Amino acid sequence: MGSASVCDAFVATLLEKSRGIIKRAFGVDYRLSSAAPFLQSNPFPAALIDALSGYFYLVKGLGFEPKNIIVEGISAGGHLAISLVRYLNHASIPGLCRPGGLLLISPTGDWGGTHDGLDSSLERNKSFDFVYHFLKSGYSARALLGKLPVERLCQSPWLSPASKEINPFEGNFKMFPKTCVLAGGVEVGLDQIKTLRDRIITDNNPSTLLYLEYPDAIHVFPLIAWHEPEKSEAVAACSIWMKELCEWSLGF
Repeated sequence: MGSASVCDAFVATLLEKSRGIIKRAFGVDYRLSSAAPFLQSNPFPAALIDALSGYFYLVKGLGFEPKNIIVEGISAGGHLAISLVRYLNHASIPGLCRPGGLLLISPTGDWGGTHDGLDSSLERNKSFDFVYHFLKSGYSARALLGKLPVERLCQSPWLSPASKEINPFEGNFKMFPKTCVLAGGVEVGLDQIKTLRDRIITDNNPSTLLYLEYPDAIHVFPLIAWHEPEKSEAVAACSIWMKELCEWSLGF
C-alpha cells in the first residue's frame, strides 16, 4: 500500500539505520488485482506467483541464501508476504526454503471481514485511521477473490489467514521464520493483526515473534513522515531486531 516512492524511502531509512547490517533491498513489482467498476484482473494467486518469481530469482539466479533474506510486507503486502512464506513451507521446493526473517507492517489478514462488528477495532478506530472506508468498500476482497465463491474469503487461509472462521490450530503458520510485526494502536485493522500475532505464536513459540504496538499510531505509520515519534521509534526497533536476527543466523 502507498506509492513506490514512499515505500522506497522507508526501506532506504531502514538500510541507513541498520548501519551496514542490511546491505541491499530488492523490490518485486507484482501484479495488482482489480475488480468492478474496473476491469477484473489478476485475482489471487497472481501476486503470489510474482512474489515467488522474485524470491526464486534472488536465490537461484543471484545466489542469495534464504537464511540471509528478510521478506518485508506492508499492509496488503503483509498478506502477500505471509502467503509467500506459507507457500515456501508447503511446496518443499529443493533449495528454495523459507527466508531468514519476516517483517510485517500493519499486515492485512482478514479480507473476509470476520473481525468486523460494533465492538471491533474497525469501528472503534474509524475516526482516527484513513483506511476505514477503503476496507468497508470490500473492493480489495472482490479483486482478490476473482471468480471464486464469496465464502472462500472467510474459509481460505490463503485469502484470509486471520479469519475467525478458520480453526486456529490447523497449523497454517508452522515453520515460520523469526518475525517482527508492527501495528498501530488506533488502526482499524488492529484486531486482525493481533489474531495473526497469536496464530504465529501458537504454531511456533513466543520467541519466534516480536510484536510492537504503538498506542497512538495509525495504519502503516512508519511510512508517514509526520508520524513522530512513533515512526523513528519503529525504525529504530526494526534495526535492532534485524541486527539480532543476523547475529542469531550466524550463531553468535
